[in-house]
Amino acid sequence: MADKRIAIVGAGISGLSVAWRLIQEGITNIKVFADRVSPNTLSNASGAILMPYELGKEVDEQYRMQQRRWFVKTFSHFLSLYQTKGPVECGVNLISGYVIDDSKGNIADSVPVEEAWFKDIVIGYRTVKREERERMNLIPDQPNTQFYSTLTVFCNLYLPWLMKNIEKSGVPIIEKVITSLEDLLTDFHVVINCAGLGAADLANDKQVKPYFGQLMSVQAPWLNHFIIWDKPTIDSHVLILPRPDGSVVLGGVTIPDLNSTQVNPDITSDIIDGASRFIPNMRKCTKLSEWTGRRPYRKKIRVESQWDQLFVGLC
Repeated sequence: MADKRIAIVGAGISGLSVAWRLIQEGITNIKVFADRVSPNTLSNASGAILMPYELGKEVDEQYRMQQRRWFVKTFSHFLSLYQTKGPVECGVNLISGYVIDDSKGNIADSVPVEEAWFKDIVIGYRTVKREERERMNLIPDQPNTQFYSTLTVFCNLYLPWLMKNIEKSGVPIIEKVITSLEDLLTDFHVVINCAGLGAADLANDKQVKPYFGQLMSVQAPWLNHFIIWDKPTIDSHVLILPRPDGSVVLGGVTIPDLNSTQVNPDITSDIIDGASRFIPNMRKCTKLSEWTGRRPYRKKIRVESQWDQLFVGLC
């Protein structure tokens, strides 16, 4: 692979991470192409807390095992970055908090709660008892509540850190709109598609769909734990996520096929209401910023080779 010319399309967290990983393996004959770079990527707007998404019933067991292998490697990678670089240098932080899974409705405390399959991958996983749920102002009647430590990635630090190291290794990051992956194969042996939502057109992948998200940040340096409430409906959840700089990210919504990129005041109100349900002081915090994004969604991650020439699709 070291003698192959490689093009990576996309300079968000996926594209830059792939480039940096190849460089660490001694492969530097790479060019990264992107229509935008940090701080203007969708990745810069992400909350970025490391936890696996629940897979639907249509996903087979082989893919579930693959997801577990990916999560183990990803968690180990970011844990190492946290331990060796830390949140100040690269934006990777270890944080503890609560996840309330209300997606299946309330269950009785007498019914055993099914433990998450990733309980031995994250740190300090445990089911939260009713007394703690009441004291921490969570949802007392929802025993499907977990506490554990995981990694967060503050992309406004992490992406520039990756870019600095990539370019220091002699790999250029080129701002250029790519309209055809096939055209790149005239100059490169390998093309790796990390274009996010753009993969829908570049790879003709109709399973890649846009999901609208809206987040905001407030100043709350006193908060040191996260709270995630997965509601029964897919389009709404509560996210309270502290960052290393003393800000807290609040969210959010996940609305399919919404083309708007404008901040919706009604959603802002819902976000504040949701956060204040658990931490009433959130209403008093100074608002720093609000933003939206259309993130890519696909039922299964796509990693495969295509065509007679070597091409890797990563959507």
